Amino acid sequence: PRNGDGDTPFLLGCFGGHLGVCEALRARGAGDAAQLNEMRCSGLLQACVAGELELARWLLPLAPAMLDAADATGTTPLMHACEQGHRAVAKWLLAQGARPTEAAAKLAQSKGHREVAKMVRKAVAAAPEK
Repeated sequence: PRNGDGDTPFLLGCFGGHLGVCEALRARGAGDAAQLNEMRCSGLLQACVAGELELARWLLPLAPAMLDAADATGTTPLMHACEQGHRAVAKWLLAQGARPTEAAAKLAQSKGHREVAKMVRKAVAAAPEK
């Protein structure tokens, strides 16, 4: 079942940072880590918005394609973590291979998260040219 925004209980558990709930739903076949709501938000993206590092670590191996998957607004998990100032989550995403972008750094800077912005800009500078 989905709510009016297309969220399933699993996605709501991710947004709320409820790892135990997500594990239980998945064990009962109701936890597809690659599912999206109407705004194309994944569980990983929602965990990153909420700053839930432990949950993000659990989700990524279940749906590795979600690492750089943008929502309907074009915002990636890294960008959301930066915007919310979740430095540990952003650092972990970068270590997992998330693509660092100036847009992510600008989001962090615009919200006053200078250290996060600095970390992402350093990663942008170190990233190989594509």
